[in-house]
Amino acid sequence: MNFSEMIRSLKALQLVDKKDYLTPANWQEGDDVLLPSPGSEKEAEQMGRKAGDRVYSLNWYLWFKKM
Repeated sequence: MNFSEMIRSLKALQLVDKKDYLTPANWQEGDDVLLPSPGSEKEAEQMGRKAGDRVYSLNWYLWFKKM
């Protein structure tokens, strides 16, 4: 592991610790982050109604936030 990969990993861990986000593999600072999945399609519908324009989904269980 090189130094830049350690810094990238540390930034991802700090973001996850600070906010309720998940970072996908090879996440870079500024990339979109994953949101915790809703437990059901009904919860996903509610999440979609509350979501702002920076939140989007690829499926009812896969939600992202633009950073």
